[in-house]
Amino acid sequence: MYVIIAVMIIATRYKIELVEGTELFKIRNLNAPLCPNCGSLCSGYDNRLRRVIGDDGQVVVYQLRRLRCPVCDALHIELPDFIRTRKRYAGSVIDDVLNGRGDCCPADDRTMRRWKHENRPPETSGFFDADMIKLNYSQKNRGGQKENAEEE
Repeated sequence: MYVIIAVMIIATRYKIELVEGTELFKIRNLNAPLCPNCGSLCSGYDNRLRRVIGDDGQVVVYQLRRLRCPVCDALHIELPDFIRTRKRYAGSVIDDVLNGRGDCCPADDRTMRRWKHENRPPETSGFFDADMIKLNYSQKNRGGQKENAEEE
């Protein structure tokens, strides 16, 4: 049996509850979790822990649900919208750095540079630009030679 691991299910309406006797927070989605692949209702599979570093540098541990789709058999993790996929820092910390407000960010400089690099718009390569200049130059020269030949 093969298990398909697909995209995350992002929860936008949720409740955060402290698990009694621990420093663990549980996320409860208020919407029905639907499979992003086929649209059917997912059921609970198990839980996993996720550590998130906040604005103040404190680590908060969240218990996230893993869900299984009964139709396509895919596993999904249910993430609240303040946690970014594959990132250790809270979404607000990353947004502050990307918007230039990361003066006292708990992340190191290399991490902040990587976030900026990952989120910048794509650039055209220098090779492409040089080829376009050569093409334009050669077209201009060809046109100029024809005009000079016609004048004679």
